[in-house]
Amino acid sequence: MWVAPWTGGGTGIFPTVRKGRSLEPFETTCDNLRVRLLVASPFLPHREAAHGGGVYLRALLGAMAEQAEVALVSFATLEEVAARARPDGPFARVETLALPQVGDLRGVARARYRIRMLWRWGLQGLPLTVAKFRSPAMAATLARVAGEFRPDVCLVEFALMAQYLPALAGFPRVLTDHEAASPVPAQIGPGGMGRARDRALWGRYVARYYAQAEALRALNEADAAALREACGREVGVRPATAPLPERPVAPAEAPPRALFFGDYSHHPNPEAASFLARELWPRVRERLPTAELWFAGSRMPPEVEALGAEAGVSVRGFVPDLAELLGSVRCLLAPVFSGAGSRIKVLTALAHGLPVIANELGLRGVTAAEPAAVRAESVPEFVAALASWLAADATPVVEAGRAAREWAESTISPEAVARDELAWLSRGL
Repeated sequence: MWVAPWTGGGTGIFPTVRKGRSLEPFETTCDNLRVRLLVASPFLPHREAAHGGGVYLRALLGAMAEQAEVALVSFATLEEVAARARPDGPFARVETLALPQVGDLRGVARARYRIRMLWRWGLQGLPLTVAKFRSPAMAATLARVAGEFRPDVCLVEFALMAQYLPALAGFPRVLTDHEAASPVPAQIGPGGMGRARDRALWGRYVARYYAQAEALRALNEADAAALREACGREVGVRPATAPLPERPVAPAEAPPRALFFGDYSHHPNPEAASFLARELWPRVRERLPTAELWFAGSRMPPEVEALGAEAGVSVRGFVPDLAELLGSVRCLLAPVFSGAGSRIKVLTALAHGLPVIANELGLRGVTAAEPAAVRAESVPEFVAALASWLAADATPVVEAGRAAREWAESTISPEAVARDELAWLSRGL
């Protein structure tokens, strides 16, 4: 049996061997005993998830589950629950909990939901995103599954799930923050009302819960440095990853078309879409009159759908076949003006052999060099890079696509990232 929590030193996060074996370091028995991991996630990991976090977790956890026993406890949308959706991976155990959102409710139920969120935000002092994922049932489920599954370590994913670290007390816990403890503050009312308070509540939340994790992880070194400063402790890096399709796309075969995609409920995405359609694309069309810009993704608000009225801009909505979508364009545009974390959309494009143009924040955590990933900070720089890749001569985009795929194969393979992460877990910090 597992007998004592990890204390941060010694032979690693896995302190002893379970199932009646003698107590000895994990490393000496890794060939004879598969590691048990319990993962707490705010959403179902899936290859076809509508947002980058779901795609990333599916790639990583799917690869980990090939090398370890992985139990998953996850929230799911009401639509996923109705469809009996499950994560598409070789998991040893999966439990999901329905999480209604305001858009799922009507009438009195919707009014009660809003009042409950305001109560949690206004009087209980929870950031609004955390309040939306507050669930006594999740805490109870995690405690129960941990007691039954007896994990060697618990992986808690995303800042908003840090509130469930106390439910896993008595087991080694690793919290991976995907946005460097600085999610975009929620807007509570018109004109940005409430954002200052929400930002302050995030600071209190981090101070209260992050200290309860035995180890902290970020997805890139810049985020890790920000977390070290915020928390005053060591923070490691678990590299971001993305699934590698068997066949890369052929961007040279697409018309002169660029793409932006994402989950538009995430504030930085509508912000970037507005910049691309209203500030960048008119300049691109002056130089390349036939150039097209596609917007794709889930949960588009009216202001993003309205961008389809701009010349050369097409709003496609959610496209379930990601490979087909990426194969229909010559490049991905990924400017980011707020938030932190690594952009899974960028890694996904590179993995498919699609080159990327982005600013510094959009390329955070991405080590791919030109021509696979081109950095542009101004409208003229974006226009210059696009002109090369959208021109009639497809040679530059062919070379960029090849470089993108080669970088992805050598750097972000899910199997390699999972193997390295399991090795780190066995060593500790």
